[in-house]
Parts: sequence; C-alpha cells; structure tokens
Amino acid sequence: MPKPHIDLVLPVFNPQSGWFNVVMQGKKNFEQATSKSVRLIIVDDGSPKANAFAEVVETETVLLVKSKSNYGKGAALRLGFTKADAAVV
Repeated sequence: MPKPHIDLVLPVFNPQSGWFNVVMQGKKNFEQATSKSVRLIIVDDGSPKANAFAEVVETETVLLVKSKSNYGKGAALRLGFTKADAAVV
C-alpha cells in the first residue's frame, strides 16, 4: 500500500457500541469526496472494558494503539502522533 496522504489520530475512551462503523463511514465519505487516502490511528486511552475495541478491524488503513492507563486526551494524541508518518496529520 502506498503511504497515506493523511493520518487521522483519534483518541477514544470507553466507546459506545457501533462507533467504529460511524467512523469508517466518515472515512469512506471523506476519501471519496477528496480522492485522498486516510489512515486512522485509533488510540485506546486506557478504557477499562476488555471488549471496548472488539469491533475495530485493523487493516493497512486502520491502526489500533493501546495506552496502559487513562492519561487523558493530550497524552493519547501524542501517543498517536508517534505512529503517524503521513504528510498531513
């Protein structure tokens, strides 16, 4: 896969059921509208539920990064930025 145009870092804590499908639909719509490829970097900010991210399917364009504890949005974003390598983050 070629390098994505955009890396989108998405910090998430205790997500509700169905959230991943909504995010993926938004990604698809954006890609179709702009002809830009997007890689999602989803950061689990220490969610206590063991199955909180069960619906996330990791692919070449979806990366799940897990934090050991809930350090807050800023720390989750910084952790996600360390995984980003696209021209636009």
